[in-house]
Amino acid sequence: MPATAVHIDTQKLFIAIRDAFDESELRALCYELRIGYEGLPPGSKPDKALSLVQRCERERHLPELLEAVLRERPHIPRHSLIRDGRTDQSPFKGLLAFQEEDEAIFYGHESLTTDLLHRLSPSS
Repeated sequence: MPATAVHIDTQKLFIAIRDAFDESELRALCYELRIGYEGLPPGSKPDKALSLVQRCERERHLPELLEAVLRERPHIPRHSLIRDGRTDQSPFKGLLAFQEEDEAIFYGHESLTTDLLHRLSPSS
């Protein structure tokens, strides 16, 4: 059964693309989806991967993106990129510390963090 956009976990899809595709493969993925790679906002490969997922989400092409990723990377289990309604959890952990495994909650903030660090660093 094909996944609908509601079923796709965009955070996990982003992480899968970021980790499993190099920049030229990401470009080829965009080409397959008829999305201009150069039209994505400038930035690093993770920034481009995030922009691709967000654009596909906005334009309602997440199922096509998911299928393209799974065709190119058959070792990625489909179920790992699909939401399980029973496990959707709030990103708020109360007084518990955030751990490395909580990365998916904060996906896509790399460029904002870099910009913030640049702004806070003393001028040379």
